Amino acid sequence: MPSSQFFDLPLEKQQDIIQASLREFADCGYDLASTNRIVQKAGISKGVLFKYFNDKKALFLYVFTEYTKGYLDMIAHQPVHDLFEWIETTTLLKLRFLGQYPLAYQLWMRAAKDPGHPVYAAALAQQSAEAQQLAGNLESLLPSGQLRPGLTWQHVLDLLGWMALGLQEKFLSWTSDREFDEAYQSVVDEMNVYLGILKYGIYKEVEGP
Repeated sequence: MPSSQFFDLPLEKQQDIIQASLREFADCGYDLASTNRIVQKAGISKGVLFKYFNDKKALFLYVFTEYTKGYLDMIAHQPVHDLFEWIETTTLLKLRFLGQYPLAYQLWMRAAKDPGHPVYAAALAQQSAEAQQLAGNLESLLPSGQLRPGLTWQHVLDLLGWMALGLQEKFLSWTSDREFDEAYQSVVDEMNVYLGILKYGIYKEVEGP
């Protein structure tokens, strides 16, 4: 956590420091990130930076966690009534978030691809703790006794998670050569098709004789 002096700063100055740090960590990764470049972009001295944060690791963890909490808080405050609505809502919120904060996604991916790195591991552990709270709320949306024998809700969640991840990757590839709203709508359309398959199956209803 930053020192109280950091929170005494005007919000605009706090954001200058956070944004400069986010860009540096996202572009260069933790090991190659330079606090010299961060303070230059933020318009402060290195001595001042380390009055706010004990060290580079503390700065990284704060920036990483702030964006993680922002994303998870956004999801937690969406009223949903069933599992499929939850998947649809959270997937679309994530795409909107990634469109608004692409550097945060870049930073998350750096950590996810190198989970053995001690600093990334600490950041991912914090992220996991935040996500576990959200997962606890999800349990109330899982009705019991409605699955066919041999199938568990974990199977369903895994399948939905793979679908959402695939759509996310498509969205990111599409945004390189399409307008955001066009790419977003394409994902919405595809997701509605796939959720329909999961809810209703792939075969036509067979009419009786």
